[in-house]
Amino acid sequence: MNGWMGMRRFHGFCGLFSAGLLILLPACGDDSATSSDSATTGTSDDTTSTTATTTATTTATTTATTSTSTSTTTGDPTTGDPSDTVAMTEAETSTSTTTTTTTTGETTTTTTGGPVCGDGVMEGDEECDDGENNGPGYACKADCTANVCGDGDPGPDEECDNGRMNADTAACKSDCTNNVCGDGFVGPGEACDDMNDVDDDECTNNCTTPSCGDGITQAGEECDDGNDIDTDACTSACTNAACGDGFVQGDEECDNGNDNSPNAACTPECLNAVCGDSQVYNTGDGTEECDDGKDGDQDDGCTDECLLPTCGDGFLQASEGEECDDGKDGDQDDGCTDLCKKPYCGDGFLQASEGETCDDGNNLPNDGCDPSCGKACKSVNGLLWCYNPDACGEACNAVCSKYGLTPVADKTVWFNAQNTSAKCTALANAFGLGGTSMASYTYACLEDTGGNHTNQTFVGNLLCSTYSGCPNNHLTNMDQLGIACNSNQNSRRSICPCE
Repeated sequence: MNGWMGMRRFHGFCGLFSAGLLILLPACGDDSATSSDSATTGTSDDTTSTTATTTATTTATTTATTSTSTSTTTGDPTTGDPSDTVAMTEAETSTSTTTTTTTTGETTTTTTGGPVCGDGVMEGDEECDDGENNGPGYACKADCTANVCGDGDPGPDEECDNGRMNADTAACKSDCTNNVCGDGFVGPGEACDDMNDVDDDECTNNCTTPSCGDGITQAGEECDDGNDIDTDACTSACTNAACGDGFVQGDEECDNGNDNSPNAACTPECLNAVCGDSQVYNTGDGTEECDDGKDGDQDDGCTDECLLPTCGDGFLQASEGEECDDGKDGDQDDGCTDLCKKPYCGDGFLQASEGETCDDGNNLPNDGCDPSCGKACKSVNGLLWCYNPDACGEACNAVCSKYGLTPVADKTVWFNAQNTSAKCTALANAFGLGGTSMASYTYACLEDTGGNHTNQTFVGNLLCSTYSGCPNNHLTNMDQLGIACNSNQNSRRSICPCE
């Protein structure tokens, strides 16, 4: 009796065990078992049954899926494979139940249980049952409850679900969608969210509040290139690069910001200050005194070195009274003194190239330097004629000896050099006398007119002689011989030819 112990007739029902299934059938036949493991055909009208009989107490439990309605027999003998009955029964199944059959002795008890979650059939208090598709991430969870927003389990139509942590300001919003920039809710990491695509309003498209350097040009900004480089087209202050912003950009040579000035090292045009830019750089290290654009005119009040005219600047400024300007080189005998004047007797500078032997800066006689600056000798009418600026009343031997010379030996040459009105006038002009007087003077060849020579070189007209013996007489004698220049007597000066 493997598995089944024959067949036994039960009161009220006949049981048929086949292929591990328990099928309950209406009662049939009498109460007594007549055979084991055999089929009995009764003589009653159209009643045929198969009875499972056991000879010992047997307990068996079988779970099957059956219909809640019990099929009835037709009264015809049972024929064919018992599985046909099982198939028919399974085909009639409409409700899934759990049936437990317990047989003890001759008593059989059948118990039916509740719905089973996961069997794919929604029963009882189940909200859903998708069978093997129940579980996390599915529409039906493992406990056969529906996956809803807020349960902490992201369902098929949910982007996220953090359960009680869901909130419109959290990473997962209350509708189980991710909090993203542009959704109108300020989420983690967002400073704002205005749910529009306007990038230059009070909230950028990155959900950040506008700030200089964010790469977006907003109200109050001239530009915003998103970097902190001040030497490109947009400064770190979000202003367009411009001369005066304190940063050197483009073609600028300099930019000292508010310190840019026409008088500063960096001009308002952001160019380095240079002489000739028509702006006077005179602050800091600046040395300009003027700037007229270097127009090439050195006598217009501003030289091309951007300095005011001055003697010694190397430029001739006639308007300033200059006669020359050699840069004040310290050489007073080079044709231009350090006073920017041409050399002249009385300028206080000794110019040997001009024949001066002295220059005391005045034209006063008898002070150690004659008013001719030692140029008491002049070449006139072919002879060198000299006088002694330091003395009066001297004859020609004494006059010529002052210069280490002697009177011209050929007295005829001497006489003929002064014996005409024209020749006498030439001599008077050379020595600065106002006029001439021609006569047969014994000694006057040449003398000035007698008078007080204090503070003057010559007095009156120049006297020339028409007397041929005059030259010999004048060697050692003269009118007012030995009379001093400052005497109250009429002193005279001799002008003699020396060689």
